[in-house]
Amino acid sequence: RASGEGEVYFTIDAETTLPHGGHVAFPVAHDGQWHDLAIKLDTIKPLFALRFDPCSGPGVVRVESLRLTGAGGKLLQQWPEPAAVPR
Repeated sequence: RASGEGEVYFTIDAETTLPHGGHVAFPVAHDGQWHDLAIKLDTIKPLFALRFDPCSGPGVVRVESLRLTGAGGKLLQQWPEPAAVPR
């Protein structure tokens, strides 16, 4: 129930501030249904800062969880923490 595409911004050093640095836009289906998305950040360097904008337009967006994985698929960070995710 929102509009526009989603965006992820990231930096790999302390000198670069968001929203500068890397940027990835992704399409969002605005149909009121849950969708799984996988977004690749084009860097092999460690991230310094990360910003996730689920939609660029007004409306309601609900995010159940976020997972950050490395190039090999290893889980690096998860929000909410794994113990807090209901099973």
